[in-house]
Amino acid sequence: MNDFISAAIDPLPSWLKCLEVCPSTNTWAIEHLAQLDHGTVIFTRRQTQGHGQNGRVWHSPPGVLTLSVVLDRVPTAQLSGFSLIAGLAVIYAIEDLIPSLHNQLRLKWTNDVWLNQRKLAGVLCEGVTNNLSDGTKLVVGIGLNHRANFANLEIGSVRNPISLHEVVPIVPDEILLLERLRHYLLQTVGILQSSHYSTCFSALLAAVRD
Repeated sequence: MNDFISAAIDPLPSWLKCLEVCPSTNTWAIEHLAQLDHGTVIFTRRQTQGHGQNGRVWHSPPGVLTLSVVLDRVPTAQLSGFSLIAGLAVIYAIEDLIPSLHNQLRLKWTNDVWLNQRKLAGVLCEGVTNNLSDGTKLVVGIGLNHRANFANLEIGSVRNPISLHEVVPIVPDEILLLERLRHYLLQTVGILQSSHYSTCFSALLAAVRD
Protein backbone atom coordinates (compact mmCIF):
# COMPACT_ATOMS: atom_id res chain seq x y z
CA MET A 1 0.00 0.00 0.00
CA ASN A 2 1.30 3.45 -0.87
CA ASP A 3 1.68 5.57 2.27
CA PHE A 4 1.94 8.82 0.32
CA ILE A 5 -1.36 10.55 -0.40
CA SER A 6 -1.75 13.54 -2.73
CA ALA A 7 -2.70 16.68 -0.83
CA ALA A 8 -5.68 18.78 -1.86
CA ILE A 9 -4.00 21.48 -3.94
CA ASP A 10 -6.02 21.98 -7.09
CA PRO A 11 -4.96 22.29 -9.78
CA LEU A 12 -1.48 20.86 -9.28
CA PRO A 13 1.23 21.98 -11.71
CA SER A 14 2.37 19.06 -13.85
CA TRP A 15 5.87 19.22 -12.34
CA LEU A 16 4.65 18.97 -8.72
CA LYS A 17 4.02 15.85 -6.66
CA CYS A 18 2.39 16.87 -3.39
CA LEU A 19 2.44 14.33 -0.55
CA GLU A 20 0.22 14.70 2.49
CA VAL A 21 2.92 13.24 4.75
CA CYS A 22 6.21 11.40 4.26
CA PRO A 23 9.33 10.62 6.29
CA SER A 24 11.69 12.48 3.92
CA THR A 25 11.08 14.03 0.50
CA ASN A 26 14.68 13.21 -0.49
CA THR A 27 14.27 9.56 0.48
CA TRP A 28 10.95 9.34 -1.37
CA ALA A 29 12.45 10.95 -4.47
CA ILE A 30 15.46 8.61 -4.48
CA GLU A 31 13.21 5.56 -4.06
CA HIS A 32 11.13 6.67 -7.07
CA LEU A 33 13.94 8.26 -9.05
CA ALA A 34 13.55 6.07 -12.14
CA GLN A 35 9.99 7.36 -12.59
CA LEU A 36 10.72 11.05 -11.94
CA ASP A 37 11.53 13.54 -14.70
CA HIS A 38 14.03 16.38 -14.69
CA GLY A 39 12.46 19.27 -12.80
CA THR A 40 9.98 17.24 -10.77
CA VAL A 41 9.32 18.73 -7.33
CA ILE A 42 8.32 16.55 -4.37
CA PHE A 43 6.58 18.60 -1.66
CA THR A 44 5.05 17.84 1.71
CA ARG A 45 3.70 19.96 4.53
CA ARG A 46 4.49 17.19 7.02
CA GLN A 47 7.93 15.59 6.94
CA THR A 48 8.45 13.22 9.87
CA GLN A 49 12.02 11.93 9.52
CA GLY A 50 13.96 14.56 7.61
CA HIS A 51 17.74 14.40 7.52
CA GLY A 52 20.44 16.94 6.86
CA GLN A 53 24.17 17.02 6.20
CA ASN A 54 26.25 14.16 7.69
CA GLY A 55 23.15 12.30 8.85
CA ARG A 56 21.95 15.05 11.20
CA VAL A 57 18.21 15.28 11.88
CA TRP A 58 16.33 18.01 10.01
CA HIS A 59 13.50 19.25 12.23
CA SER A 60 10.36 20.19 10.30
CA PRO A 61 7.65 21.70 12.49
CA PRO A 62 4.51 22.99 10.77
CA GLY A 63 5.34 25.94 8.54
CA VAL A 64 8.64 24.63 7.16
CA LEU A 65 8.51 24.44 3.35
CA THR A 66 9.93 20.96 2.68
CA LEU A 67 10.71 19.87 -0.87
CA SER A 68 13.05 17.96 -3.14
CA VAL A 69 13.83 18.81 -6.76
CA VAL A 70 15.00 16.18 -9.25
CA LEU A 71 17.79 17.36 -11.56
CA ASP A 72 19.10 15.23 -14.42
CA ARG A 73 22.52 15.15 -16.09
CA VAL A 74 24.30 17.30 -13.51
CA PRO A 75 28.01 17.35 -14.46
CA THR A 76 29.75 14.95 -12.09
CA ALA A 77 32.74 17.26 -11.66
CA GLN A 78 30.51 19.90 -10.01
CA LEU A 79 28.77 17.69 -7.45
CA SER A 80 31.07 18.57 -4.55
CA GLY A 81 30.09 22.24 -4.59
CA PHE A 82 26.51 21.91 -5.72
CA SER A 83 24.95 22.51 -2.29
CA LEU A 84 26.42 26.02 -2.28
CA ILE A 85 25.18 26.68 -5.81
CA ALA A 86 21.75 25.34 -4.79
CA GLY A 87 21.83 27.70 -1.81
CA LEU A 88 22.41 30.54 -4.24
CA ALA A 89 19.29 29.43 -6.15
CA VAL A 90 17.33 29.58 -2.88
CA ILE A 91 18.54 33.15 -2.32
CA TYR A 92 17.57 34.24 -5.84
CA ALA A 93 14.11 32.66 -5.48
CA ILE A 94 13.43 34.47 -2.21
CA GLU A 95 14.74 37.80 -3.54
CA ASP A 96 12.47 37.50 -6.58
CA LEU A 97 9.37 37.24 -4.39
CA ILE A 98 10.54 39.44 -1.50
CA PRO A 99 12.62 42.29 -2.98
CA SER A 100 13.02 43.87 0.47
CA LEU A 101 15.40 41.01 1.36
CA HIS A 102 17.75 41.75 -1.54
CA ASN A 103 21.40 41.62 -0.38
CA GLN A 104 20.38 40.48 3.10
CA LEU A 105 20.58 36.71 2.61
CA ARG A 106 23.89 34.90 3.07
CA LEU A 107 25.36 31.47 2.33
CA LYS A 108 26.91 29.62 5.26
CA TRP A 109 29.29 26.79 4.46
CA THR A 110 28.41 24.18 3.46
CA ASN A 111 24.69 24.11 2.90
CA ASP A 112 22.76 26.79 4.81
CA VAL A 113 21.06 30.07 3.93
CA TRP A 114 21.12 32.63 6.73
CA LEU A 115 19.25 35.84 7.39
CA ASN A 116 20.27 38.23 10.18
CA GLN A 117 22.84 35.68 11.41
CA ARG A 118 20.11 33.06 11.81
CA LYS A 119 19.31 29.95 9.79
CA LEU A 120 16.51 30.40 7.26
CA ALA A 121 17.02 27.35 5.02
CA GLY A 122 19.11 24.24 4.55
CA VAL A 123 20.06 22.26 1.45
CA LEU A 124 20.88 18.56 1.09
CA CYS A 125 22.05 17.18 -2.26
CA GLU A 126 21.97 13.43 -2.88
CA GLY A 127 22.86 11.91 -6.24
CA VAL A 128 22.82 8.70 -8.20
CA THR A 129 25.58 8.41 -10.82
CA ASN A 130 24.81 6.20 -13.80
CA ASN A 131 28.50 5.79 -14.78
CA LEU A 132 27.79 7.33 -18.18
CA SER A 133 29.14 10.55 -19.61
CA ASP A 134 25.86 12.44 -19.16
CA GLY A 135 26.42 13.07 -15.46
CA THR A 136 24.40 12.41 -12.34
CA LYS A 137 20.73 12.43 -11.45
CA LEU A 138 20.60 14.65 -8.39
CA VAL A 139 17.97 15.18 -5.72
CA VAL A 140 18.18 18.60 -4.09
CA GLY A 141 16.35 18.72 -0.77
CA ILE A 142 15.42 22.12 0.64
CA GLY A 143 13.94 23.02 3.99
CA LEU A 144 12.84 26.66 4.09
CA ASN A 145 11.36 28.23 7.20
CA HIS A 146 8.23 29.73 5.70
CA ARG A 147 5.74 30.19 8.55
CA ALA A 148 7.48 28.05 11.15
CA ASN A 149 7.19 28.34 14.93
CA PHE A 150 10.18 26.80 16.69
CA ALA A 151 9.09 27.73 20.21
CA ASN A 152 7.92 24.21 21.12
CA LEU A 153 10.98 22.36 19.81
CA GLU A 154 13.56 20.99 22.21
CA ILE A 155 16.20 23.61 23.01
CA GLY A 156 19.25 23.09 20.84
CA SER A 157 17.49 20.91 18.26
CA VAL A 158 17.60 23.77 15.76
CA ARG A 159 20.42 26.29 15.94
CA ASN A 160 19.19 29.86 15.93
CA PRO A 161 16.40 29.55 13.32
CA ILE A 162 14.43 32.34 11.69
CA SER A 163 11.25 32.16 9.59
CA LEU A 164 10.13 34.39 6.71
CA HIS A 165 6.93 35.38 8.51
CA GLU A 166 9.05 36.96 11.26
CA VAL A 167 10.66 39.48 8.91
CA VAL A 168 8.13 40.33 6.18
CA PRO A 169 4.47 41.35 6.48
CA ILE A 170 3.33 39.26 3.50
CA VAL A 171 4.84 35.79 3.04
CA PRO A 172 4.83 34.42 -0.53
CA ASP A 173 2.44 31.61 -1.40
CA GLU A 174 3.87 28.07 -1.20
CA ILE A 175 3.34 27.32 -4.89
CA LEU A 176 5.04 30.56 -5.94
CA LEU A 177 8.06 29.69 -3.80
CA LEU A 178 8.18 26.15 -5.18
CA GLU A 179 8.03 27.46 -8.75
CA ARG A 180 10.82 30.01 -8.19
CA LEU A 181 13.05 27.49 -6.43
CA ARG A 182 12.54 25.04 -9.28
CA HIS A 183 13.18 27.77 -11.86
CA TYR A 184 16.58 28.76 -10.47
CA LEU A 185 17.73 25.18 -9.91
CA LEU A 186 16.85 24.30 -13.50
CA GLN A 187 18.61 27.45 -14.68
CA THR A 188 21.70 26.45 -12.70
CA VAL A 189 21.85 23.01 -14.30
CA GLY A 190 21.40 24.62 -17.70
CA ILE A 191 24.40 26.84 -17.02
CA LEU A 192 26.54 23.87 -15.97
CA GLN A 193 25.56 22.00 -19.14
CA SER A 194 26.03 24.90 -21.53
CA SER A 195 28.78 25.31 -24.09
CA HIS A 196 29.74 28.54 -22.29
CA TYR A 197 30.16 26.59 -19.07
CA SER A 198 33.53 27.99 -17.95
CA THR A 199 32.44 31.63 -18.22
CA CYS A 200 29.03 30.99 -16.62
CA PHE A 201 30.46 28.88 -13.82
CA SER A 202 32.99 31.59 -13.02
CA ALA A 203 30.09 34.01 -12.64
CA LEU A 204 28.32 31.55 -10.30
CA LEU A 205 31.46 31.18 -8.19
CA ALA A 206 31.80 34.95 -7.94
CA ALA A 207 28.18 35.17 -6.72
CA VAL A 208 28.81 32.43 -4.15
CA ARG A 209 31.90 34.26 -2.86
CA ASP A 210 29.92 37.49 -2.58
